[in-house]
Amino acid sequence: MEPVLEIEADLLPPEQIPTAPFKFPKAWSKSTISETDYLFQFPEKCLNELYNLNIELQKNALPALITRPEMYELENCRAFMKKIKEVLDNGVGFALLEKLPLEVISTEVATTIHWLLGSLLGRPVAQNYKDGKMLYEVRDLTEGKGKNLIGVRGSHTNAELTFHTDCSSNISPPDYVGLMCLRPALTGGQSQLTNWYAVYNKMLESRPDLCARGFKPMLFDRQLEHSENDPRVASRPPFAFDGKMSVRYSERLNRQGYKIAKQAMDQEAQDMLATIDSILKDPEMRIDLNFQSGQIQWINNASIGHRRTSYIDHPSDPALKRCLVRMWLREKGKISYLG
Repeated sequence: MEPVLEIEADLLPPEQIPTAPFKFPKAWSKSTISETDYLFQFPEKCLNELYNLNIELQKNALPALITRPEMYELENCRAFMKKIKEVLDNGVGFALLEKLPLEVISTEVATTIHWLLGSLLGRPVAQNYKDGKMLYEVRDLTEGKGKNLIGVRGSHTNAELTFHTDCSSNISPPDYVGLMCLRPALTGGQSQLTNWYAVYNKMLESRPDLCARGFKPMLFDRQLEHSENDPRVASRPPFAFDGKMSVRYSERLNRQGYKIAKQAMDQEAQDMLATIDSILKDPEMRIDLNFQSGQIQWINNASIGHRRTSYIDHPSDPALKRCLVRMWLREKGKISYLG
């Protein structure tokens, strides 16, 4: 039997498992949320700071990863990102920032701005075990063939991605995920977001008997993001609650984890995953966003699930192909991938 990494977690006593539905703004649906809850324009004073930063970086270029917010005049941006963090933590759980003027800012400078704004939200961490990359380009590296390739991250294909939370099998997943759109796809590539509080509410309505299963350990495929001799499978409850819901979700990694470990998934877990999948298929349970160049999307990785529709890229010019720049932020632990 395959060894399993037991990720430390405090198992929730049955009497502490939430039984009352969560309310807005934590729990939202398509019909209860509006743009004013998540869409934010850069304030004029903040934009002025970014224009000045653009001039400074053109004169004195630095690699994005060695820049720090305190190196530049960003007080208005700091106040703006504090507001965004409040939305992520205590509002609807995600924010769309509208938008960086890429017509006058180069890709390199825009990436540095994304890094600095993210650093005002929290602490950037590695997104890859092997190379520790902290700025990660989400783009198709397979020329549209990624759906049938083994060992390729979904983020490096143009294939549809199902609802998930980032790094759900890791010891310490990121708290926040940020995506800056440099270039959208020719067609498709829609970002769809769901809300785990609302999903849990639906479980309370339809299958309250399955809610407790989410607070018990399940297996996750670690996707070989670990040292050679470490277990390939991790065990941890998908749900946690300490006054706030925290969810690790990837049905695909759960099923692969049990397969790798040569263990049968219990029927209750199978029923729970099937129930969640059914809930997520309801269009009312998600909001659909079409990325535009210069937009930055930030999500709370514990309370918001995300997926991407498949897309078709520009067929000839590589400079026009879809490209997003991703950041992960984590408040505790190490900045390395495992945390």
